[in-house]
Amino acid sequence: MITGFMGISYSTDEIRNGRFVDANLESDFIHKRYSLLRSPDRRQFNESAWRKGTVEARKEFLSMLEATERMNTADFEREEDVPNEEVLPTDTFTYVGEDHPPKEVQTIIISGDVKEIETGAFKDLPNLKSVVFSDETSDLRIEKNAFENCPMLTTIRLNGVTFIGDEAFLNCVGLVAVELGSDVQHIGMGAFKNCTALSTVTIPPNVTFVGDYAFANCTTLKTVTVMDGVVEIPAYCFQNDTSLE
Repeated sequence: MITGFMGISYSTDEIRNGRFVDANLESDFIHKRYSLLRSPDRRQFNESAWRKGTVEARKEFLSMLEATERMNTADFEREEDVPNEEVLPTDTFTYVGEDHPPKEVQTIIISGDVKEIETGAFKDLPNLKSVVFSDETSDLRIEKNAFENCPMLTTIRLNGVTFIGDEAFLNCVGLVAVELGSDVQHIGMGAFKNCTALSTVTIPPNVTFVGDYAFANCTTLKTVTVMDGVVEIPAYCFQNDTSLE
């Protein structure tokens, strides 16, 4: 006879094919299991035995659970004794080139060792307000759609960036100012398309390529400065920029 949680008793004969006959007891077991697994000072039960699917394996696992009767039930049922395992939202995230930030992020710090911001790396971050590039950043590539749909991003200084991919800042409707550093050589197609708050742009002298529609639909854009060295303005580069003076 094995005494289960909530004081319910059952025998091994009441187990068919390794599962509880009593659905309520099994549900209770699942609930209590999570409480136990979340408690760091408790025995960490191995669920693999329960998942093996054999009657003997699950009987062994049930025997392990029997030992929990010696625990003080109140200890693991009190909410304050259960640590919070959930990953809490963070407002700052350091990008090292592989992992992706949580949706709640507000500030991204680009590590100086990063040479590429991957395609779509920061796409659809609704709360992103600022991006900080290390002073050690060099030869950095921003791949396509990297910052697409980041509506709260207001300013960005692209020091050490040489390559801006297609639609990298597409639909960044809050972007008021962008500083294209002197290292920028490539501005991709539609890179800043639909950045409706952008008011001024300076295209640096080392730029050798500007893609079509690069600054299209930037309806607030008033001033564009093209530095010596730029040899071509492509088709539709400033299409529908109705405020351009």
